[in-house]
Amino acid sequence: MSEVLHAVVDACDEQQTLILALLALAGEPMGRRRIHDHLAPLAASANEQDVADALERLRADGLIGELPSRGYTIAADVAWPAIRWALRAHRFNELREVYQQVTPLRVDWQGTPMLRSYRQGVALLRMALLAGEGPKTIAPLLAACLRCHEAAYLHPLVDICARPFEPDLMERINGLVRDDVLAVLVNHAQREPASAPAIRVYAEDHVAQGGASMALRTALAEHFILCGRLDAAAGLLVDLDESATLYYHSVLQLLRGDTAPALAGFDKALKLLRRETGKRKAVFEGIGGHLYVTALLRSDDPKHAKAAEAYLDSATRAVQSHDTAVYQQLSMLRQIRGGTVDAEVLPSRNWETSLQPVMFRALLHWWLGMPQLADKRAMLEQQFDVAQAAGFDFIAAQIASVLGQSGMVGIDRQAIAVRQQHRFVDLAL
Repeated sequence: MSEVLHAVVDACDEQQTLILALLALAGEPMGRRRIHDHLAPLAASANEQDVADALERLRADGLIGELPSRGYTIAADVAWPAIRWALRAHRFNELREVYQQVTPLRVDWQGTPMLRSYRQGVALLRMALLAGEGPKTIAPLLAACLRCHEAAYLHPLVDICARPFEPDLMERINGLVRDDVLAVLVNHAQREPASAPAIRVYAEDHVAQGGASMALRTALAEHFILCGRLDAAAGLLVDLDESATLYYHSVLQLLRGDTAPALAGFDKALKLLRRETGKRKAVFEGIGGHLYVTALLRSDDPKHAKAAEAYLDSATRAVQSHDTAVYQQLSMLRQIRGGTVDAEVLPSRNWETSLQPVMFRALLHWWLGMPQLADKRAMLEQQFDVAQAAGFDFIAAQIASVLGQSGMVGIDRQAIAVRQQHRFVDLAL
């Protein structure tokens, strides 16, 4: 399919391909006047009507769309072929320069970028990454984007590099920043499972070459845990910070069924993390923190109950992140078991749509013996299929186990086979 799209873009005339490349690099809707303003310096547009005719042909061919009162946007699957054409035709630098002329970047007295809009920042960051710029250029642009509220909904690097994921784009990124970019993509992959296999293959190959950063190796270790590939995750735990090493080893012990030493390791890792960060309320990032709290809550030791309460208090009060939803679920589990919240409150809460929260929500219902899971069977089957297709075998096996406990024998057998293959525990037991 991608080769067909590349051929379609290559078959367009120069004015049309310049329009496509401009829209792809800008990443936002543009009206006819603004497109003309960018193409005129390139001698590719004599007047606004000239651009209008080309836009109409592109729209008729399905290569661009039009948003009322906002302008024209490029079709998502056409964006990379258009950018690749600009790079191969040596028009990329011209387009980058003219974009910066038409929409100049302001800086304050300290040289900090002052964006006119979030989309301007993302466009400049995209072009800088494609140009192979180093950390000196990338870091301030990325920081400026992250200060915008839009970045809280979708990381700008995910927007640029993972929708869709293109290995050729990654190869153009400067080696000094590529690991950090890839770490962000690997961390995000579970929230867009369709992209996970391609990102995982690229990241694995990249790390296998040696010299990968700690950020990328910890992100990939977390990813492998979700995939149930515990041995592969263990292989990445070399030369990490002391707290990170102890934390991930504890996660692996817990998933192998060695609960007591795992909990002791988590306690030490948490103290080290808080000492290293200087934050006395710091909590673990990722699924390991969720598994730690789950193990504390399922223990009969009163000290563990107290530790769970203190940890959840910090986790639920922390700045909102992708981990927050599961911590709120586990906090509710603690409150229901403690008798401070009515069990009927749980079914009234909306279900999350991401894989990890869905997995823990299903487990919560099962642990509490609540019958409402029967109404969610179709949704859980669909989430099982999504997790399995994306390679997240740990999540798929836990969802399948809950479904199996609910009477679906066939899917339970699949869960057992996956657990035996990877040798991890069944959280539903």
